[in-house]
Amino acid sequence: MAGDRGPCGGRDSEAGPISGDYRKLHLSGQITEEQARLHLDIQKNASRTVLLTVEGLGLLAAEQAINARVVRDSVNTALDFVLI
Repeated sequence: MAGDRGPCGGRDSEAGPISGDYRKLHLSGQITEEQARLHLDIQKNASRTVLLTVEGLGLLAAEQAINARVVRDSVNTALDFVLI
């Protein structure tokens, strides 16, 4: 690669600890440039999955809270007194 770009595409000064590890492995000959890129893609996808899971769990919690209120209001209205 030209200049100071590493196998992960970023400049050395921009590389985080993960991409830096892949760069070291590449420079030591333990993995190829393509393998370094693939490993970084796997790491990025895993991080993205965690963030989407957390977001999804938050949406589920909100939906459950709304549904619980609807059920509570429906039961209390049907009974014509506050049960729950």
